[in-house]
Amino acid sequence: MKRFLYYFLWSIVIMIILNTGAKYQIIINNQVATTYNPIPLYIYTSLYPIVIGLLIKLPILVENYKKTKWSIDWGKLIGIGLPSFYIALLPLIGLMPVTKVFLFDVVVMIGPSVPNIAGIIFGFFLLDSLRN
Repeated sequence: MKRFLYYFLWSIVIMIILNTGAKYQIIINNQVATTYNPIPLYIYTSLYPIVIGLLIKLPILVENYKKTKWSIDWGKLIGIGLPSFYIALLPLIGLMPVTKVFLFDVVVMIGPSVPNIAGIIFGFFLLDSLRN
C-alpha cells in the first residue's frame, strides 16, 4: 500500500506539472501572437518535453537514491541520449543561421510530435543512464 501511495502521489505531481505547462504554453502562444517573436515558443517546446521525461524517471531514481555508488552508462547516454537530444532541439537548431541542418527537413516533414517524443526520451534516458 505504501508503494502504491508513493507512485500515486508522483502521478498527481506529474499531472499538476503537465497542467501548469499547458497553461504556460497558452500564455506563450498569446505572447508570440502579439509580439511576432517565436523564439520563446521554440525554447519552450524544445525543453518542456525533456522536463517531462525527467519527471517520468525521477520516482525510480529517488527510490534508489540510498544506494551509495553511482556511475554513468556512457553507451546508453551517447547511443540513445545524444541523438534524441539533437532531435529534441531541432526547432531551436532550425533558427540558427546555418544553411542546411542535418535531419531538419525530415523531422519537419514528419511533424511536430517527433521533437516532443525525442525530448521525453532524452529526459528519461538522461536519468536512466545513471546507474548504481
